[in-house]
Amino acid sequence: MSLTTIVSLVSLLMATLFYLHINRHINKELEEKADTMIELMGGALEIPLWDLNQLAVKRISDTLIQDNLVVQLKVKARLGNIIYSIEKDHGMALIYRKTTIQHHQEMIGEVELAITKDFAQKNLEDLLWLLTITTSLILVTIIATTRMIIRRYLRKPLQNINDIANSYAAGIYTITSPLPYLEFQPLERILADMGRTIQQQISALQDSEERFRRAIQDAPFPIVIHAEDGEFLMVNQRWLDITGYARDEIATIADWTERAYGEGRRQMREGIDRLYALDRPQAEGEFVIACKDGRQRIWDFSTSPLSRASDGRRTVISIAADVTERKQAENAARLTQARLQKAQAIGHVGSWEYDLITGQIWGSDESFRIYGITPPSDNALSITQVEACIPERERVHQALVDLISENRPYNLQFTINPLNEAPPIIITSVAELLHDQHGQPVKVAGVIHDVTEQVKALDALRGSEARFRGLVEQSIAGIYIFSRDRFLYVNRRFAEIFGYNEAEILERLAPTDVVAPEDRPLAIRRVEDRILGRLQGAHYTAQGLRKDGTRIWLEIHGNRIEVDGEPLVAGMLLDITERKQAEDEIRRLNAELEIRVSERTAQLEVANKELETFAYSVSHDLKAPLRGIDGYSRLLQEDYASRLDAEGRLFIQNIQQGVGQMRDLIDDLLAYSRMERRTLRHDPLDLVQLVEKVVAERAGDIAAQGATVRVAAPPLAGRADPEGLAQVLRNLLDNALKFGCPGIPVAVEIGGQAGPVSATLWVRDNGIGFDSKFHDRIFDIFQRLQRTEDYPGTGIGLAIARKAMQRMNGRVWAESNPGQGATFYLEIPADDAPIG
Repeated sequence: MSLTTIVSLVSLLMATLFYLHINRHINKELEEKADTMIELMGGALEIPLWDLNQLAVKRISDTLIQDNLVVQLKVKARLGNIIYSIEKDHGMALIYRKTTIQHHQEMIGEVELAITKDFAQKNLEDLLWLLTITTSLILVTIIATTRMIIRRYLRKPLQNINDIANSYAAGIYTITSPLPYLEFQPLERILADMGRTIQQQISALQDSEERFRRAIQDAPFPIVIHAEDGEFLMVNQRWLDITGYARDEIATIADWTERAYGEGRRQMREGIDRLYALDRPQAEGEFVIACKDGRQRIWDFSTSPLSRASDGRRTVISIAADVTERKQAENAARLTQARLQKAQAIGHVGSWEYDLITGQIWGSDESFRIYGITPPSDNALSITQVEACIPERERVHQALVDLISENRPYNLQFTINPLNEAPPIIITSVAELLHDQHGQPVKVAGVIHDVTEQVKALDALRGSEARFRGLVEQSIAGIYIFSRDRFLYVNRRFAEIFGYNEAEILERLAPTDVVAPEDRPLAIRRVEDRILGRLQGAHYTAQGLRKDGTRIWLEIHGNRIEVDGEPLVAGMLLDITERKQAEDEIRRLNAELEIRVSERTAQLEVANKELETFAYSVSHDLKAPLRGIDGYSRLLQEDYASRLDAEGRLFIQNIQQGVGQMRDLIDDLLAYSRMERRTLRHDPLDLVQLVEKVVAERAGDIAAQGATVRVAAPPLAGRADPEGLAQVLRNLLDNALKFGCPGIPVAVEIGGQAGPVSATLWVRDNGIGFDSKFHDRIFDIFQRLQRTEDYPGTGIGLAIARKAMQRMNGRVWAESNPGQGATFYLEIPADDAPIG
């Protein structure tokens, strides 16, 4: 469809709309006038009946013709049996109105009014259509002329402008098709300037993007940009260097969380997914990540939202600071501080500082403890409190003045009375003066040492020195001190062991003279090692040589000491000749015992094989008759049920029930036998995971019984046989579900706790319980506390549990009271506990 046709149709549509608008305006005006006339006539006709005819004629004469309107009027009134009617009719009515004539609120007549357009109105419509047609022709002429001008003069420039726009869209920002006509030269310059500006902006944007990319890639801290679908858009080199992963190994969030967080990847993914809704930077905190080589690093993450990617995906940038060394340093500092405080507490040594400029005293926690004062938050020590504790405050004060004024050594021992009313304490206080860079004294630093026990010990030592010397002389061990070539001291027992008197040993013998010839090289080497400091102490056995030539066995304990700078050897020795003879006898008996054990072990292996053969025989030979009894009873029940009375059917039911109990008993006996014979493993286990697996296996039975089982154990690790421990847990859970109180839903809780050498699990229920005096009996085979008719079972399940725990180096026990439920405990060796 051509442009001229479109413009013509639009012109006609506009003219039609214009005509309809004028016509609607005229009709609205006619309606308003008709409403006014009918209201005037109807309202004024409430008049005496004898004036009706004249009034109607007057009103008609006044309103019949108004403003080119032709009025058609009908007036009907009823007076008795007479009807008055006035009518004037002209043309077809376009507007119609009607009202009633009232007299004393009684209708006595009606008025009808109709209005039509006259000839003048018809001429107005013709004029309107003529105006519309003329306007349309003028518009068509203007559009045709404009189109001709555009085709002749503007087609080429517009085509060139279109070519320029296409080249700009293709990334070519130079004008290859100049615009014709002089009038278009300014536009061509504008387009050329625009192309150069765009080219400059793109180059600047590319430079900025490259700088941003290089800044991220070369940043000294790990940076990654990722999108909300999990793709890593950029990972910088520092990230890869620290973790050791290649770029293709961590292409997505899933790859990264799998490798860096392991079992915690699910929680980390949930936290990462929340980052895409950020509207501002956020500090995520510190996380432990795993590197490719297994090392663990601590990263402090911060994340900021970025603009959406070109495909509409939301993106964020995550920046990490590797704080591993800082955290290690902080931990080391805290550990050092804790060790220092612990060392001060152990050694009863407190440190203090006196600031000469501010006059403030700082004390360590141990200093406050020694003075009997609770340390404040800033550890500020009050001079008044310190002086109140020191009876000899004048002497102590003068020593401090001498230190500050003359730099005289400060080393005092005095008694203090702690403020917490503890017994008096003897302390040693040592301090030195600290100077600034100009040599001016600024601070006194010192330590106080609680030497109460040492002083008491020294006094006790002086008092007990004589007693100690007497004790050495009366010792059953030979005590000695010697240098390289002679004895310096021996006690009475030493001389007795070798058959000499003390004077003979000290005057004539060297240390090697009391050693048997074959053991002298060993003794000489031990002495040299200790004298030269290569060996501090030695403990060994050797043969000694008595004065009469008799050989004896000696157990020797010697250590290196120094007296006035001279290295010596001091120690003691025991005559173990009788013990050595007893040991030889024990070794002979052990050899005989090993032979007997080997023979007994072989007999036990034969017995085990016979027991295994018996177990399989029981499994097959006993179950075959049971299957026959069960089969024939079912045939009786199916084929002859109609011939049997109620008692006969009950007998068959009892037979089938007895067969089932016998089958369960055989299976449990075989399980008990297998638990006794099978080789158990001692594997490290996640105990909570094993518990959850067993509960999941019994989910159907738990739901069918309407019971609830809650696992409320912390993370626990142990060393046990997976299959054996699972069997124990199944038996305990089955018992908890079976021995419930009638009418009360069964509720079972499985908990646990870790200990230093073992882990403990417990299974607690709200069932019928049992008397605690039977807590050992219930674990014996075939032992039951309830009737089979009330609670079915074989009485072997708990026996299997005890046997399995014993073989896994653990134990099982129970606590209960009648009607108050029962709790069964399992003690499992810890993961690092020794096996066997």
